[in-house]
Amino acid sequence: MRSKAALFLLVLTYGFSLFSLAQTNIFKSAIDDDLSFKTIVLAEPEDNVKGIYAKPLHEHLQTLIAKYKQWETVSLNEKQILSIDEFEDNPTATKNYIKKTRGDSLLGLKITKGPNGLTMKLDLFLGSDGFLLAQQSVSDFTAYEISDLKIKLTRLFTDLTEKIPYQGSVLSRKGNLVTVNVGTNQNFKDGDEFNIVQIIKLNRHPKFNFIVSAEKEILGKIKITKAEEALSFASLILERNENLVQKGMKLNFISFVNYNELAKSEDGKILNDISNRPDSAVAFGKNPKTWRGENPPSFGKIGLLFGLAQYTATNTLNSIGGISAYQPLAASIAINGELWLNPRWFLDMKLKQYVFSFSNPYPASTPEKLNVSSSLAGLSAGYNFLLTDDFFGPKIKTILGYSNFRSVIDDSAPAALTSLNFSGLSLGISGSLPLSNDIPISIGGQFNYYLSSSMSESPVSSGGSAKATISNFNLFLEYLYSNNVNFLGQVNYDLYNASFSGAGTRPDTATSLSHQITTLAIGAEYLF
Repeated sequence: MRSKAALFLLVLTYGFSLFSLAQTNIFKSAIDDDLSFKTIVLAEPEDNVKGIYAKPLHEHLQTLIAKYKQWETVSLNEKQILSIDEFEDNPTATKNYIKKTRGDSLLGLKITKGPNGLTMKLDLFLGSDGFLLAQQSVSDFTAYEISDLKIKLTRLFTDLTEKIPYQGSVLSRKGNLVTVNVGTNQNFKDGDEFNIVQIIKLNRHPKFNFIVSAEKEILGKIKITKAEEALSFASLILERNENLVQKGMKLNFISFVNYNELAKSEDGKILNDISNRPDSAVAFGKNPKTWRGENPPSFGKIGLLFGLAQYTATNTLNSIGGISAYQPLAASIAINGELWLNPRWFLDMKLKQYVFSFSNPYPASTPEKLNVSSSLAGLSAGYNFLLTDDFFGPKIKTILGYSNFRSVIDDSAPAALTSLNFSGLSLGISGSLPLSNDIPISIGGQFNYYLSSSMSESPVSSGGSAKATISNFNLFLEYLYSNNVNFLGQVNYDLYNASFSGAGTRPDTATSLSHQITTLAIGAEYLF
């Protein structure tokens, strides 16, 4: 009997332990664990004025973290080989760096002085995956005193911590008495209530990966009874299961949305249509429309432009000298597309078409009119050097691309101008600069230097051993009309030239030929 009772007690104890373990596993989240960071690595501060701002603001940031009391800073024991921007672009390298420093998160500060003021950016990276957890920035800040910048950095730090999907955690529990690591330093007070939550899902920005929102499961509720600076005592009001709330669980401050009292008529009926109120014209204006927020563009843009061009085709023949055809109003249409891989790297695509005709420049050659169809196709990749942290602010681009220009011209007898094809690999530089903080107008330009170029002709060749050169540049003016629409004006200059050092297959060989195109185009781009 004694052995049976002991066996029964053992089975009962084992079953109860399995039940408790199952209970624990129900409320276990890997995402929640990843967000439970306590130690933070401070990246080396960056500025573009030889450290004038970086050092004092870095020290102020250390003071803010010490006062915040939620994190402990760890000393850098690894050489930092990446900049703040590179940490954003390379989550794997960020994760490995944080791991080597023995921290579980990284905080980086970057200050940039530009023509319109200072830009400050504060990035918080999570050590578990290397992605941005939160980011806060300010642009065109016109105060340059260290004291003013410390005030602004304090605001940035506070706003950054508020983007973290919880405010603190449970330090201990005894009965219904709970100790938590939040207090008056975070503006919490006696009587404030918190939900005990577990984070079960993170919703990240599709392009830049920082957290947009988090889905939480409520496990309990507490109320602060005595708030200290960085530590408070609270009473447990409710929990989903007995003894469920434990050390390490996260706190989510409970705040409520206040609504105005419903409008009522004189007889006490609720007015559902507030547009019929006597003060509706004052409150909503004429022809009111429902406001809808716009999502900022983050993937790229596509544009359509129409233009008129001055088009000149020249061929210098050995027999009669130079012949030249000219069309002052050649119509053009262009499609431009740009894909933003991240705020710095991008891919670019261009398609342009000219269709027109001009008079046959060769004496006594037929037909008198020559139809021309010229097209340009280009594909390139580039890198943005942002002069501030504003993507639509001043920037410089370096571009590596490949382009192909093809011009098909009617045959004539004797042959006047030939159809030709130019192609080449180019290295380009582009820049843009906003003209005003109030009006979103920017000016800019682009120049391409061709590292290599080649040329071919049909149906005959004008000469042998052709040496091809390509030159093009453009100037542009942009007006950002809305969040997703950009109006664009361009002046483009393109020159395709070839010189020959031998005989071709046509009877009257040439020493050189060229196509010179100056285009004025206007259009619009859609940013998405």
